[in-house]
Amino acid sequence: MTIPGYVWIVSEQALLAPNKPDGVIGLKLVNATDEEAHIKDSVMVIARGFRTLYYNSSFNIQPAPNDCSKHDPVWETGQRFFGFLKEVTLQQGKTGRVAFDDKGDRIDSDYDIINIVNGKPNTVGEYVYSQVRF
Repeated sequence: MTIPGYVWIVSEQALLAPNKPDGVIGLKLVNATDEEAHIKDSVMVIARGFRTLYYNSSFNIQPAPNDCSKHDPVWETGQRFFGFLKEVTLQQGKTGRVAFDDKGDRIDSDYDIINIVNGKPNTVGEYVYSQVRF
């Protein structure tokens, strides 16, 4: 199945395999290894979440439980803070657009579309916030 006429769509990790066949196509997260950019985006998301938590006067901020082994009720402040974090969107973060789904997973990231030719990765397109560019 690795003869001409077939295409394998693989994960980002599989694109790094030493034995990947020519013709393999996959997505590679833009700035995936740029730790500084990810830290800057993370700090911005947390700062905006804290600002929303602080200025939301509809409830009192309660301290976190200090003993996880007790069966205390869920820490409401923590849940609300997590909700505020999920609502943060950075339109032009250092790693591209930063937004989250209802579970807190990142969505709408920027990816390069990679095709392996002669054993080497070639960028053949981009997926930028719901748009494909070739």
